[in-house]
Amino acid sequence: MKKSIKVLCCLLAICMVASFVFCLTACNKSPVKNLIYIIGDGMGFNHVENAKLYMEKDKLAIENYYAGEVITHAADNEVTDSAAAATALATGVKTNIDFVGINPNGKKLTNIMELSKSRGKRTAIVTTDTLDGATPAGFSAHAESRDDTTDIIKSQATGKVDLLIGKWSSAYAYSNKKYFDNNGFAYTESVDELKNLQSGKIVGNIQNVDSAYNPYTEDAVPLKTLVEYALDYLTKDNKKGFTLMVEGAYIDKHSHEQDIMQMIYAFMDLNDTIDYILDWASKRDDTAIIFTADHETCGLQKAENKDALSDSLYTADYHTSANVPLYLYNITTDVALMDNTDVYKLAKQVVRN
Repeated sequence: MKKSIKVLCCLLAICMVASFVFCLTACNKSPVKNLIYIIGDGMGFNHVENAKLYMEKDKLAIENYYAGEVITHAADNEVTDSAAAATALATGVKTNIDFVGINPNGKKLTNIMELSKSRGKRTAIVTTDTLDGATPAGFSAHAESRDDTTDIIKSQATGKVDLLIGKWSSAYAYSNKKYFDNNGFAYTESVDELKNLQSGKIVGNIQNVDSAYNPYTEDAVPLKTLVEYALDYLTKDNKKGFTLMVEGAYIDKHSHEQDIMQMIYAFMDLNDTIDYILDWASKRDDTAIIFTADHETCGLQKAENKDALSDSLYTADYHTSANVPLYLYNITTDVALMDNTDVYKLAKQVVRN
């Protein structure tokens, strides 16, 4: 009888959604209540492979958790942009190019941060982009266009994300700062000041966010430093869990410039952050990690060797419809190819614990 009950409990822990099956690998331990959702903006398979060539690494730590490929198209176009893709990853609903947190009919969608907050969890977004960028906006705002900066900021200021950290932007420093002030957010532009803020709602509009590998940036603030702070903030005196979205934005931006070395520096910054996150998560059994991309950028081909790394490996001038990689830690799936809306369903299962 006891054995039958145990089998039944395990079966109930398995959820079949949209033709794929997944379960939390820690279902027989303490609940997996924390989600770290990592987005390598513009990161296709060959962005990873070329970075590995430069780094002279056969395998990255995150590759131990490779799970398959993700389909990225938008509702109205085979080739997505970051706004539509982020909305799909954050809400589980396909939408149109440029739309942020709304469906093709303009209806607001519930994002993973809002769902997390309804479950009593803390929430945070950390990005190397400005906070009104399409990916952080897709996880924190609702707007008819990714270019509606003021609407995005108003939405964030009244939204469900406790901690927002991104690259410095005048849009957050001046006229729009009042929206955060009016909604009880502490505001800072300094990492040192940020570290002194331990609780409450916070906006970090941080100067000099960049890859430490970029030889042209002095006093760069790497993504890892910001994520270290975010994890301390999210876990202090918190028993209900958290949801953290981390974005490495400049894999995409430097690929649009067809600058392979700057893209690699950006990837290395993200990879350092992921290594830190994996080490942090390995010391506990309550955290799941999803790492994927919103889309592939500029049709990057793989170099034959390190000496062959060149800007000419880019074969397109925009995003492509190529599938992107998916890595899962503390989550398993038996499906090797899934839509980006199904990635959301993986995230949702963690958040609901």
